[in-house]
Amino acid sequence: MQSPGNHRRIRILNISPDESSLMSRQALLQSCNCDVISERRPHEGIAQLKSGPFDLAIVCYSIPTEQRKKLINDIRATRPVPVLSIYSGPETRDGIADCELDVYEGPRALIDAVQSCIDNNSTAA
Repeated sequence: MQSPGNHRRIRILNISPDESSLMSRQALLQSCNCDVISERRPHEGIAQLKSGPFDLAIVCYSIPTEQRKKLINDIRATRPVPVLSIYSGPETRDGIADCELDVYEGPRALIDAVQSCIDNNSTAA
């Protein structure tokens, strides 16, 4: 994967308190030639956003819905970057992310969702 209009690798911020989800998502995206920075704590994710540009932020269903909404708003207040929210059923959808993906759709769907979210939200900085 490459950033639209660029020849550089896509840079993704991956936030989840669940170590297994975090690491499996990171490995999958790295296998697609993405640069992935993973953080278990939301405030550390925000600090990463402040340190440099990202093409996409991914937030995980393992963050409770109301906390995830706050995190998405904090991301937007920090840097204009599209947000992909991964959910695990209707009750875990936050409804405010730029893109959403049901975790049960699988790895190929994640890859497609990442590219689509970046392509359709050209605010990446």
